[in-house]
Amino acid sequence: MRPGEPAYLLAQLALLIFSVCVHETAHAAVAWWGGDPTARDLGRVTLNPIAHVDPLWSLLVPAVFVASGGHPVGAARPVPINPMLLSRWNYAGAVAAGPLSNVVLALVAGMLLRVLTELGLAAPLPDLLLRELILINVGLAAFNLLPLPPLDGSSVLAAVVFRQPGLGGTAFVTSLVILLTLSAFGILGRVLNPVYSAAIRVFEALGLW
Repeated sequence: MRPGEPAYLLAQLALLIFSVCVHETAHAAVAWWGGDPTARDLGRVTLNPIAHVDPLWSLLVPAVFVASGGHPVGAARPVPINPMLLSRWNYAGAVAAGPLSNVVLALVAGMLLRVLTELGLAAPLPDLLLRELILINVGLAAFNLLPLPPLDGSSVLAAVVFRQPGLGGTAFVTSLVILLTLSAFGILGRVLNPVYSAAIRVFEALGLW
């Protein structure tokens, strides 16, 4: 299995879906722990992809990224968070939990890669997939901080600038069009490439690449 082959593309998609499920579960769990059971009551505190995957954001957007020569990034169905049930800091924690979970997942993948190498158990395929998992999660963390709904950056923007918890459905459609256009022309990929390069340098410095 090599990059660009159908089997590798399916592996990338599987890693992405797992990663966005971790991302959304983190949102839901931290909101629940902070006092908002909304997402928990809707069954979103789970790694089950059925609860999180969105056909557009989890499949179409990543496919466009891959087709334009980049690593797959995307999102899942947004976890509903009720800021009226949370303190200011608990709300901030629930919003930040998604991107932070991807950073943690990237670090875990890097540590596993190092352990396998030091134990002499490294093999080309696991090595390749773990590095891909690192890059996917770095990309997800950066991508989801863009100030466009339903991405996490929009929640921060809405709360800080507009003093409201989120933006409307029309904004969702507009964001999708913007992101697909930027992805199709490789513009968003060029924006994220420096993030990937910086992450690789950091992971190399930590001995996790």
